[in-house]
Amino acid sequence: AGSLMRGEENPKGAGEWTKWKKGSKLWVSDIETSKESANWWTVCGGTEKRGASPRVSHPRRGFVATFHAPTRSLATGCTTREAPTQIEFADSVLMTVADESVISHWSYPSLERTDRVWCSPPCAYAITRHPQNGRIAVAGVGNRVDIFSDPNNRSWSLSSG
Repeated sequence: AGSLMRGEENPKGAGEWTKWKKGSKLWVSDIETSKESANWWTVCGGTEKRGASPRVSHPRRGFVATFHAPTRSLATGCTTREAPTQIEFADSVLMTVADESVISHWSYPSLERTDRVWCSPPCAYAITRHPQNGRIAVAGVGNRVDIFSDPNNRSWSLSSG
């Protein structure tokens, strides 16, 4: 038995689902509720293969999934090659950051990746959106924090030292 997710890397597309292997260690790094309704939860995280050698490149994979809380059912989800660490909503766009130098944009609620925007940190672990002005801050490994005026345009970077 295992959990099912749409396989992003699968060239056949949205109709294909990945079954996590028994013994996979899944972990959740963030959970957000929909701005429209607290009944919908979007989660992200990753998996580590049991017994994977540290020398194996990319022993981890990740996922993004939306659940309907009252029925405890998976509405949609997909696997990713990266392990997302945080989720942020910007209007109708869902954004995730992960163990790479990219902000991924997802359509909501279908969870189709629509864009990937480069950021300065080599691994971006935190993302937040200012509630009044809509600016987005992204930080991670290193001494830089990127500020975006909108989800696609980096305005400037703050750095220390």
